Amino acid sequence: MLKVKLPVCHINCVFLKMSKPDKSPNIMIVEDQAVLAYDLLDRLKEYGFNRLMGPFKSGEKALIACNEMMPNIAILDIRLAGEMNGIQLAKELNLISEVFIIYLTQQEDEKTFNASVETDHIAFINKPFTNNEIRSALLRAVKQLDLEQTVKPKI
Repeated sequence: MLKVKLPVCHINCVFLKMSKPDKSPNIMIVEDQAVLAYDLLDRLKEYGFNRLMGPFKSGEKALIACNEMMPNIAILDIRLAGEMNGIQLAKELNLISEVFIIYLTQQEDEKTFNASVETDHIAFINKPFTNNEIRSALLRAVKQLDLEQTVKPKI
C-alpha cells in the first residue's frame, strides 16, 4: 500500500485540532457585545485556532493591537463602541495589509450591505448566527489565505 503524505494546511484547523500551531492564521475579533465576543472566542478555540487577537470593543483598540500582530482574518461587528465602525476598520486594516473580512451584524439595511461590499469581504453574517455559518465563513477565508500564500513567492 502506497502512503502519500499530504501537506498540512490551515483548512484542517476548522474541523480538527491544529497539529502545527504555527500554521494557524491570526484571527482578530472585534465585537462590542461581551457575551457574543467571548462565545465567538470559545468557538474559535474549539475549531483549533490558537492565534487569536481580542476580542476588542472598538475599531480604535483593534488598530492599536495591529502594532503587535497583524491579522490574516478579521471577524468584525459593524456597529462598534467608539468612533469607528466595522466597515471603516476593514478599510483601515486593508490599507496596512490584506485581511480577509467576515462581518457579523444585526444591520440588514441595503445601505450597510452596499457599504460592506466595497471592502470585498468573505462573508456578511446576520446575528444571531449559527455555528455552521461562522465555520463556513472561516473555511472560505482560510482556503483563500492558503491559496494566496501558495501563489505569492516568499521573499
